[in-house]
Amino acid sequence: FFLISPKDALFGRNILVTFLFSNSFLMYSLESIRVFNKYLTYLSKSFILASSRVRFQATALLWLGNCRYIFDTVFLQLIWVSAVVYSVLENVSGARLVIRISLAYSAFIYVNSALLLVVSQQVIKDMKEFASAGFVKTHSKPGSDISNMVAMVKAEISRAKSVRISNFVYICLNLPTILLPLFSDFWLQNWVYVMYITFPYYATIICINSFKTYQKRRLKVKLLNDKHPPPGNLITLKASSVDITPPGACSTALESVP
Repeated sequence: FFLISPKDALFGRNILVTFLFSNSFLMYSLESIRVFNKYLTYLSKSFILASSRVRFQATALLWLGNCRYIFDTVFLQLIWVSAVVYSVLENVSGARLVIRISLAYSAFIYVNSALLLVVSQQVIKDMKEFASAGFVKTHSKPGSDISNMVAMVKAEISRAKSVRISNFVYICLNLPTILLPLFSDFWLQNWVYVMYITFPYYATIICINSFKTYQKRRLKVKLLNDKHPPPGNLITLKASSVDITPPGACSTALESVP
């Protein structure tokens, strides 16, 4: 549509184009919530070295993240509503007000993402204290349980640092594109053209994450089927007292049919 009629396919003026853009942002935001919540759930429930402070912070952010599923869906729809106000009602000042409400909420989204930096830093601090504890250095022998635990902790430190760095870069790159049009009419007009630059980025991230999620689900289903294959697909043979039934599928081998 943009290639066929570039003068009509303007973000903020054309309702269809603005609707597609706003919902692409929504999909990206919801995918980000899912990824962050998965990590926060791990910190609050599964990570054995998390302190009570980290668990409390992770639980609070997890609750906030679940609330964001609703708030993001509502406030990000205001982006295309502003196009309706502009094009249908022909109210320029009203359209700017509506879009700035959405931008203000978007700024809150980045503040919420910045809180994860605090939790990640606390996690890194806790793990470093464990790895450098005196009893760990004393009993950490090659091949021992403590040695394996230290190796796991170091891997988790790298993972937490990676999450922290990627989150920091994400905030630094995107926050200016929200704050500038929020306070300046000049940048609000330029924001219309910035959207065409950032849209391929959002679309690419959504496609990549969707494909990765699809692959993980296929792998999970495959592993479950390997462990508990359907009865109709279970083929067992008995030859020379050797049972080749898939592990976990059946306790005894069945006699092969002559």
